[in-house]
Amino acid sequence: MSEWFGKSTASEVLCDDLPNYNWYAVRTKSRCEKKLSSDLKQSRIRFYLPIYSKVSLSGRVQVNREIPLFSGYIFTYVDYETRFKVADNKLVANLINVNQVNLFLSELNNIERALQCSHAIAPVDYHQVGEKVRIIKGPFEGQEGEIIRFKNKFTLILRASLIGQAVTVEINATDTEPLSVD
Repeated sequence: MSEWFGKSTASEVLCDDLPNYNWYAVRTKSRCEKKLSSDLKQSRIRFYLPIYSKVSLSGRVQVNREIPLFSGYIFTYVDYETRFKVADNKLVANLINVNQVNLFLSELNNIERALQCSHAIAPVDYHQVGEKVRIIKGPFEGQEGEIIRFKNKFTLILRASLIGQAVTVEINATDTEPLSVD
């Protein structure tokens, strides 16, 4: 699940190409992602906030919580003037300009696709080392990432390199092929 404003699907938000608009990774103050998304929605400012479900125990009861996939980040697509309105919000620590837009959008599309296709997605330390692979069959066909072994399962790391974070998705390692290193 993800939150975005003004479009019916996340891929529409992530593929927009409006004149004089730029993408920014907004670093929020601690635990303020959802509140900032609410403020942006109320101000009719375009944003993208990937969210995943996490099951935890509260006493003896299992609780399903919807939490931001990238702690401390929300993504905005704004014009020059609106950028200052976002930066002036008391919940914003700083804005990071997206310079490599195609790579950024490709990575976020991969992550959004994983959110839609998998219940086994979770944030992971970006600096995990593993084999680089391409998925050759299944719902993630064509995606590239690094494979790691985690708790005796194979996991694909999908990176959001702009913000130095990543997520993992459980996959069948036989559905991959190694990427050639040139």
